[in-house]
Amino acid sequence: MLDSELERYLGEGREAYRRGDLATAERALSVALELGAADYADVHHLLGVVYHAWGQYGKARAAFENALRINPHYSEAALSLSITYNDLGRYADAQAVLSRVPRADDSVGTDALTRAKIANLHAAVGDAYRSARMPSEAVIEFRRALALAPRFVDIRLRLAQALEESG
Repeated sequence: MLDSELERYLGEGREAYRRGDLATAERALSVALELGAADYADVHHLLGVVYHAWGQYGKARAAFENALRINPHYSEAALSLSITYNDLGRYADAQAVLSRVPRADDSVGTDALTRAKIANLHAAVGDAYRSARMPSEAVIEFRRALALAPRFVDIRLRLAQALEESG
């Protein structure tokens, strides 16, 4: 189960980001990283978005690279990194990152970015179930997420934790 303090900071950071309170989001997500969210690609990605918004492109680049190191198939992080590389004048690097972003997959009917967004929503619901001490329901949500994005290592880790919690 997620540590309650870690879960609190993750929730606070994500909610602050949704409200547009970037300073609170940055503080809360940074604490969450220290408390055990270092393997969560989405936390690194959100921090990168905050840093990019503030014009701190070096920090944004590092955060997006961390997200992609954890999950090399994280399309949103790859797109954000490409934009940041452009902002830094690293055009060849931006193109190289874009060339690795998955394209639409007609067999599934949705593009990779849409599937990634929906997968992350399922993962957020799974996190909420875990924090409510309902690991069996969390397992269902994490499996739904992985059905859409099977290479998301951070979600796979959370699924394993939920499976362990549910016995």
